[in-house]
Amino acid sequence: MVFFNSQWGVTAAAGASSTATWSLADVATSTSNTIVVPAGAAVNDWMVLVDQASANSVPTAVTPTGFTSISNTSGTVRHRSMVTYKKIVLADLGATITGMNGGSSNSKVLWVFRPTIDVSAITIASLNAIGAAAADPSAQVVTASGATKQPVVIAAYACNGNGTLGTVSFSPTENGSQSPAATRVVKYRIGNNDVTVDMTAPSADDMTMISFYFQET
Repeated sequence: MVFFNSQWGVTAAAGASSTATWSLADVATSTSNTIVVPAGAAVNDWMVLVDQASANSVPTAVTPTGFTSISNTSGTVRHRSMVTYKKIVLADLGATITGMNGGSSNSKVLWVFRPTIDVSAITIASLNAIGAAAADPSAQVVTASGATKQPVVIAAYACNGNGTLGTVSFSPTENGSQSPAATRVVKYRIGNNDVTVDMTAPSADDMTMISFYFQET
């Protein structure tokens, strides 16, 4: 027996897998307090916002309207990194999202991921987060091999805007990387391999490093 899904335009045989696989549909970056949903986004995609900001003191946290928080991690002096997510609806297409506003620097990366089938919810797992003053953090391991469905791993590295990030690593190699500012890097990888995330010798007042994976619930 064959079924046709009018929303997705997919024909599948009865008993075929109903598990989503993921691809990157688009990405946007910004160095202001706002970011625009990119043109390649579509209804039922999922967007993950990495929002990193620095100021003379730790910036005020902002979770954009309709988004769900994954991590809200700050240093002790002047930097904060936040990661949030949302399933895209019609009103989100081309919308401007307002996030944190750091007096010294802002950096935002908005990943848009597309599942092969409609996904009603995602699960966040293997979340690691550190925020500290002038620290050389221990490596983080995202245990994506334990995912029960295809995982998407994301890692975000940052220090305050007048510092030096140092050397960042992501192993196995990422599928994509964005660096809107010199002291900010965000990477992703799709697949069931464990990923080791590290940052060596940042020279800054504050640093943060966040890593995790998401999968279809």
